[in-house]
Amino acid sequence: MNNVVYIYTFFGKVFPERADVNIPLWTAPLLDLKQKKIGEIKTFIGASQISIRITSSEKLENIGMNIGLLKNFVEEWIRIQVDILGYTLGCGYDVEITQLIDPDGHTTVYGVNLEDVKAFEAKRPKKFLEIMNICRDPTKRDYLRLCLSDLREAIRCPKDIGFFCYRAIESLKRYFVDTLNLENDEKKAWETFRSTLDIDRQKIEFIKQFADPVRHGGRKPFKAEEGKKILDYTWEIVDKYIVFAYNGYKI
Repeated sequence: MNNVVYIYTFFGKVFPERADVNIPLWTAPLLDLKQKKIGEIKTFIGASQISIRITSSEKLENIGMNIGLLKNFVEEWIRIQVDILGYTLGCGYDVEITQLIDPDGHTTVYGVNLEDVKAFEAKRPKKFLEIMNICRDPTKRDYLRLCLSDLREAIRCPKDIGFFCYRAIESLKRYFVDTLNLENDEKKAWETFRSTLDIDRQKIEFIKQFADPVRHGGRKPFKAEEGKKILDYTWEIVDKYIVFAYNGYKI
């Protein structure tokens, strides 16, 4: 009989920290992919500081949970609790998992980036100040503002990237609806959006398949490579819109 116990300890914060969020110790069973109990997860929040302890009879890396997926798992678990508290109190909180100590004593400090920051920045067709200049126009900036806010949530909530990425694209498409008065012609609005920005329809459809079930209260699991493709396609589309806006919104 294997009596080895593997311990994973996570730390994080609830924002804003000044809100002084407190949630007592909560214990729940830890299940594997076949819904078999392999351990337990204990969560505690004191003075907006999060601590999570997972004990497992199996190394989680051996059942397909790398350090990135582990972060997503525990962040989702703690976020549910904080959102329940926010609902009951009428408060808006955010959550961030910052650090993991694995069973071997190794520490991982989690970043906030999708990949290498410099390499990612180099792919963008316009730089920060150029994009800021686009946002000077108060009559047009809300399309990009709403889009970027959804991209932020896509990064922070990987499980829901299909939902947030597709909504980000819809915000950009809305520019064409409003500008060309296409409120009652959704088909033409999408066609104009795609043709003006030279967007492959199949890329939008690929993202949409992971958004529609979530938009209607369902679920749509995806593989890691599919998640990366959703993000790559979305950033490509946003890049094209930014160039379009920078060049004067010429349809």
